[in-house]
Amino acid sequence: LILVRYGSYENGHLTSEGEAMMERTYRVIRDDIGTEGVTIVSADVPRAHQSANILTELFGAALPHSYAALYAAPEDGIFTNVAAAYACLKEAGESTEVLIAVLSREYIEELPVFLAASMPHMPIVEMPRLERGEALRIDLDAGAIRVLR
Repeated sequence: LILVRYGSYENGHLTSEGEAMMERTYRVIRDDIGTEGVTIVSADVPRAHQSANILTELFGAALPHSYAALYAAPEDGIFTNVAAAYACLKEAGESTEVLIAVLSREYIEELPVFLAASMPHMPIVEMPRLERGEALRIDLDAGAIRVLR
């Protein structure tokens, strides 16, 4: 499972800098896991769709699916529901080797904690803050979490 924070945006849409961030993120992920067996999903907001579409094109993956449950924005009254978000990810990841999820910062911060609490072999760690366009690799089998920069 790889969690990606979408790229820089303005007025809800990726900027050219945000697009470049996603291209860089692709290279970092590709160098870590390769390009085979990748499925991509995103939060259901334009900047996440655009980020996921860039990754999809570069990985040569199928068109990404989007889920409202993968977006949170407390300032807009949209709060995290980590159990619902994880259920979406679990369903989307059942038939793939690598699931890449483009989501909001709130889920990138909360999902690893949720996973660590629900899986006995997963270490509980203090998560580093990811900047836009950065990724977090969670190896569910090995119980390892690592930032991809």
